[in-house]
Amino acid sequence: MVSVSNANSIKNSLGKISHYPLKELCTFSRGKWIKAELLTPGKYPVVTSGQRILEYHNEFNREGQSITIASSGAYAGFVNFWDEPIYLSNAFTVEPIDTSILRVKFLFHFLKNNQDFIHNLSSTGGVPNVYPHDLYEMSVPVPPTDIQDAIIEILENFMSLESLLTNELELRRQQLQYYRSSLLDHPEEI
Repeated sequence: MVSVSNANSIKNSLGKISHYPLKELCTFSRGKWIKAELLTPGKYPVVTSGQRILEYHNEFNREGQSITIASSGAYAGFVNFWDEPIYLSNAFTVEPIDTSILRVKFLFHFLKNNQDFIHNLSSTGGVPNVYPHDLYEMSVPVPPTDIQDAIIEILENFMSLESLLTNELELRRQQLQYYRSSLLDHPEEI
């Protein structure tokens, strides 16, 4: 695990890095919209404009690591990461052109950190939309890959802890509900 002093050293080195427009570093690819009645039940999540998966399909159109951005609706601009094959529908992907320069996970964390900015790019009136060209000029810091890897490690460790704590909190809520129910429904048994 990376120590706090290493994290501070990484932070200090970030001032010496170059920034580039996202369009110079990445490709953007729209998903292929599919009507619900054309879905064939399968194991691949259908990624649309929401924050949750509602459908699964028997085909995928993205595999491996994918950064997705919801393109329309209330969650337009929502950034997510997939490390499995998906069927991308009402969203688009942002993919580094060269991962020896820009790591996928580093880009994901950068975009996720700018979630509010991206969401605020959505067009107004009617249904909100975020288009790939809205992100073209977004300035992206590109530290050396060893620094990117260290940043990824730190952030992934925190995400793992967050996931564990979320699961633990849910278990404690269930436990509380069980005891509350047991104690209040049958107080004579105490």
